[in-house]
Amino acid sequence: MFALVEAVTIALEYPGCKVALFRRTLKQHKEILFRFRSMVPRWCATFNKQDHIATFFNGSELWFGYAQNEDDVYNYQGEEWVALFIDEASHFTEFQVLYLMTRVRSAVLGRRKRIVLTSNPGNVGHGWLKRWFVRPIAEELGARPVPAPGEVWRPLPKPHDPTPPDQMLTRAFIPAWFADNHALVRADPGYLSKAWALGASKGKQLAEGDWDADDAMIVGSVWQERHVVQPTDHELIRQGIAAGKVIPWHVFPRPDWRPAVGSNIFGSIDYGYGAPCSIHLHATLPGGHTRTFLEFYKARVRDVDQATQLKAMLERETFSDGKTPILQGLQWVVYDPAMRNSRQETGLSKSVAEVYQDAMPRVQFRAGAAGRPARVSRPQRWLDACTTAPDGLPWWTCTTACPDLIRTVPEIPWDPDDPEVEDDASENHAYEDVGRFFEARPHQPRVKEADPFAHLDPISAAHQAALAKRYDGKRKHRIVVPGMR
Repeated sequence: MFALVEAVTIALEYPGCKVALFRRTLKQHKEILFRFRSMVPRWCATFNKQDHIATFFNGSELWFGYAQNEDDVYNYQGEEWVALFIDEASHFTEFQVLYLMTRVRSAVLGRRKRIVLTSNPGNVGHGWLKRWFVRPIAEELGARPVPAPGEVWRPLPKPHDPTPPDQMLTRAFIPAWFADNHALVRADPGYLSKAWALGASKGKQLAEGDWDADDAMIVGSVWQERHVVQPTDHELIRQGIAAGKVIPWHVFPRPDWRPAVGSNIFGSIDYGYGAPCSIHLHATLPGGHTRTFLEFYKARVRDVDQATQLKAMLERETFSDGKTPILQGLQWVVYDPAMRNSRQETGLSKSVAEVYQDAMPRVQFRAGAAGRPARVSRPQRWLDACTTAPDGLPWWTCTTACPDLIRTVPEIPWDPDDPEVEDDASENHAYEDVGRFFEARPHQPRVKEADPFAHLDPISAAHQAALAKRYDGKRKHRIVVPGMR
């Protein structure tokens, strides 16, 4: 309701302007349109059902937009809005919102431009909304503390962003609780009990507006950019790493890192044109570890140009010796199986996969697993890759040369209607292409985990093992002492 009232207010305040109010689907606009018709008299504005635009008496327009598919945002290319309101922004991907924000522009002086996002916690946008407003990342904060609720602040530009620091868009997080909605408190005082009935996580989100309550993320539950070495990390301590030291974990902070000569190289592709195309290169490391070290992630790039980009990555980049092309170690590239589909109905004689193969005839391309079995196995492959190997380090890591992987993968949620797979409405392109690599690469036999108490005598080892079981909160064991029940 707030977004609608503000949108109508701005349309009346600035004659001849355009204002946009978005929901993810057109169906979700029904309640908003009902409230609009009941709030705005016909003499004040007329509504066009076909274009979903309300035209006010002063010449202003209020657009009721939607973007059910990720590339639907391009339907609004060329538009100019003085204000953008996105209701339930957590239903949108970060890519969609970033694009829609570029439509907020006006050459008329004196018009204050605004972008307002309203949302409950949860859904596909939970991660990026929390990262933008609730728990900003250090890259945008610098040395400043986390802004307090209601505080207006300006994030720092990221390394690839040429925007001057004083021209970055300001942000403010304004939390709201059930008690703030006085009309709802009076009309439906039992609402909170309905919210809590949905379960602990969802109940805390809806009843308390708790952005930290979220058990819906797949990889986010195990993802760590850094790790604080604990006294129980016996293998790391055995390697000379002191307890309490902070070390890189799933993210290796060197964008220039390259594998040693002799490493096997693999590629993976998730094709997209309207939505981003995601390409990554991976390298094998000693001990069965793998590292993703190069990324291409961009929308609106033709298939032939995507293939050219991949070819350039393979030929231009070298191993750590600085002279041997990565291409010499390439084993294969796994791609989205939909890339094999015929495009004759669109007048194109070759599939996307054939376009890639023509650009690199000597490269072995293989189609990834397709269908529901592949989607069901992918979360498990991701979770397995993020686990710890016997040497105390994670099986898989990526470098900071893969910013879109780092940005999106930890925030991919489970599908609420199909909890065995990821929510396909999320920005899951990097998650899918790297997941295909995990599915296609044969797994080496896993070595049995080392005994952390092998260096102790038998009695001390048994004692320490019993204590570890007794105080491990994730495992419940009963200690049996001989002669006692």
